[in-house]
Amino acid sequence: MRHLYLYIIILVVGCGNWSSANATDVLTWNKTPLHIRLNVGEERMVIFTDNVRLGLPPQLMSDLKITNAGGVLYLTARKPFPDTRISVQYVTNNKQVLVDLFATKPDGNEEKLDDIKVVNKSEQKKAEEAQSKLFESSSAVSLKTLIQYASRDFYAPPRLKMSGLPITETKVTQPLHLDILWTNQMAGLFDLVALKQYQTTNYTLTAIMLSNRTNKQQHIILRDLYPDQNIITATAQHLIVGPHNSDTDTTIFYLVTKDPLTSYGIYSL
Repeated sequence: MRHLYLYIIILVVGCGNWSSANATDVLTWNKTPLHIRLNVGEERMVIFTDNVRLGLPPQLMSDLKITNAGGVLYLTARKPFPDTRISVQYVTNNKQVLVDLFATKPDGNEEKLDDIKVVNKSEQKKAEEAQSKLFESSSAVSLKTLIQYASRDFYAPPRLKMSGLPITETKVTQPLHLDILWTNQMAGLFDLVALKQYQTTNYTLTAIMLSNRTNKQQHIILRDLYPDQNIITATAQHLIVGPHNSDTDTTIFYLVTKDPLTSYGIYSL
């Protein structure tokens, strides 16, 4: 394993606090009602590929704030409610999409829900074909560029984010055994949660939220990374992490392997 200490990433992007990258979940309409969750008091966008009109049951009128603008529904639940079906109709062709909405009260520790884009099967197929062609050209993306791309995705303002590169982004939904990543002085100091992966034909970068468990400031010692031959390189947004429950107790750790971590049995739960 070789380590590449890309300090330039930290200097270019800055050392601001981490905020979750703005992601969009894609749901495919295939005649099965789409199940969409809302957090009470939190606006969630549902994006359609055309202007739409709504069929809203009376019982939701007082429980849900809804704005329909340009094919985007802006939904905010005023209080929890169970599965309730709404009908969404495309203006151009009158085709319907059925959505089962439900709302829960967040416990305060949950991440903000991602926006949702609704597509049909033909649109999904076209998008997959376009993504496949784009991915084939991704061998030209260097390791340094890939790390910069992920770093800016998490930390940079929109105007500084890198766009147009053939990098495939996916959320990590499978739990992973990441405590094994650190040995020696670093063992047991951090909570590790894989958030997102960025993939090219040559590399897979996994963005991992790293949170200090201790009441002391900790330095990230990259030489204490587990000697896994599948790891190509690693770096962190900040190499010093503040004490637990401080404003600086969390950073993003960038781990680069050839394939996704889910393909290596050592990280599977």
